Amino acid sequence: MKYLILNNRIKFAISIVFAFLIIIGSILTALSILKDEAVNNYITISELNAKALSKELNQDLLNIEQSILNITSIVNLYEYHENINYSLSEILEDYPQIASINILAKQKIIYSSNKYNLGLNIDKSDFFPKKQTNKLKLSTPWIGKDFIDGSSIYSYENNIDLNESFFIPISKQIKTSKGVFDVIINLNNDYFESMFTTYSQSQYVIYELIRTDGILLLSTNKKAHIGKKIKELNLLEKSIINNDFTNIEIIEGNKYFVSYISTKDYPLSLAVKLDYKKNLVSWDKKQYIFVIITILIVILSIFLALLFFYLYNKKREEEIKFHKIQIHEQEKFKLLFQDSHFLATVIDEKGTIQDINYMALKFLEKPFSYMKEKTFWDLECWSYKDKERIKKYITRNTNDKLEDEFLVFGKNQSEKFLDVSFSSITVDERRLIVVIGLDITQRKEKEKKLKQAYTVFDNTRDGIMITDKNKKLLDVNKAFENITGYKKEEVLNKRPNILKSDIHTKEFYENMWSKIFESGTWEGEITNFNKEKNYFTEWLTISAIYDDNKNLVNYIGVFSDITEQKKKEQLLQEKDNTLFQQSKQAAMGEMIGNIAHQWRQPL
Repeated sequence: MKYLILNNRIKFAISIVFAFLIIIGSILTALSILKDEAVNNYITISELNAKALSKELNQDLLNIEQSILNITSIVNLYEYHENINYSLSEILEDYPQIASINILAKQKIIYSSNKYNLGLNIDKSDFFPKKQTNKLKLSTPWIGKDFIDGSSIYSYENNIDLNESFFIPISKQIKTSKGVFDVIINLNNDYFESMFTTYSQSQYVIYELIRTDGILLLSTNKKAHIGKKIKELNLLEKSIINNDFTNIEIIEGNKYFVSYISTKDYPLSLAVKLDYKKNLVSWDKKQYIFVIITILIVILSIFLALLFFYLYNKKREEEIKFHKIQIHEQEKFKLLFQDSHFLATVIDEKGTIQDINYMALKFLEKPFSYMKEKTFWDLECWSYKDKERIKKYITRNTNDKLEDEFLVFGKNQSEKFLDVSFSSITVDERRLIVVIGLDITQRKEKEKKLKQAYTVFDNTRDGIMITDKNKKLLDVNKAFENITGYKKEEVLNKRPNILKSDIHTKEFYENMWSKIFESGTWEGEITNFNKEKNYFTEWLTISAIYDDNKNLVNYIGVFSDITEQKKKEQLLQEKDNTLFQQSKQAAMGEMIGNIAHQWRQPL
């Protein structure tokens, strides 16, 4: 019995030990799997950070390249060096990543945002790639803050002290109306180090910028050999071929999670290196106690990284979309401004002309260079009394839109009329005034002729009535009112048949309109009623008016009151009839007398 009990205890103990070993093995296996997963998570994090930073870096370089292309218009626009240098310095306000902008003719700096750089000769032999290309070229770093106090790293035998200031020149060739120039933009390394720090989720991460020929341009590692060719090129070469590559790499005896990713458009690679041991130290110290917490943290970290990446991409997409909309709006405004049939000018609050479109230059018959030398109200086209009025409009402290008409003078003192509006806008906290002018000279001339025509229309002795194509009265003159007794307000939108009398038959009116439809006009005598229902006789001419497409638009009736003339004609007719009767009776009496005389004579 004792033997059986002892045997069962031994079996139980062996079972406990075996189960313990299985549990320990399972835990170790689980920990190994979790550690491998953690390793993979760090690789993923490294890769995500590299991709996110690469996109932002590529966008920064795209923006800088676009600015270089915009410099072409600055060089073409301005004649004076001071204006070009000032415009270059203004660009720096929008790009903290740029230390200075320099334009070289051959190897000499002729324009620069930093006036101290002017006249310096820059050796361009160190820019990569060597072959002539329209893409950006990158140089090795320079010690100093700018060319004036800087020197190429090739003049240093030892490594750069990362506590010293240094910058990275990039170059691109531009073609202008003045010739071909090289633009060199010096990148501010402090800006990119700050950007790397912002993205860093660990104090044991290293960010590096590497030229695709292996030259190290920038690193957050204080021991890095800036400006030297890196020794570990295996993963870098694979990333250049495949655009990106992530793996574990041993660098100078230390193990790192390394992600290399090439920028989309430039000869530049971004490296993100996470220290293997230091990032996994929590696993080495507390792997049994915090296994669940660690898994949750890793999962949460991945989730946060993915969420951050998603939000970042969404924000960047919105920014890019907004930027495209802005560019589109600017291009649209520029097209509208330059191609508009209006006369458009942009001036500052002091009256200085900032821009003026082609139509305004053509109207004023002056070159743009002439416009830049004068204030808007001092142009010779304005009359003396209008200059003060225009100055008051421009210097007013209000954003209300003002409109007015001005008489302006062209060549040979020819007079023209402008309808001008003044509108205030704010651009970059700067008040500008947009002046829009419309040449209304022809309209004024037409109004004058129309006024003269209406004066004749309203003061002629003949009555005039105008109808639409449906024979509704649109206008009548004063002679119409005097002859008919109707006021204009009483007959508008009514038909002329309000004057119709009972003298003429239905066939008379049908024949009249039939003649108008056939030949476009009718003329004749007609008797109508006036407002008091008294008869009056008129000599009426009706004409049909057609547009250019031979569509009927109006009827015009012109009539003269011939009532008195008809009465006089009737009296004359009556007198003629009386005299005729009297002469007829006299002749008859004489004939009867003759007959009677003959009968009284004897045979």
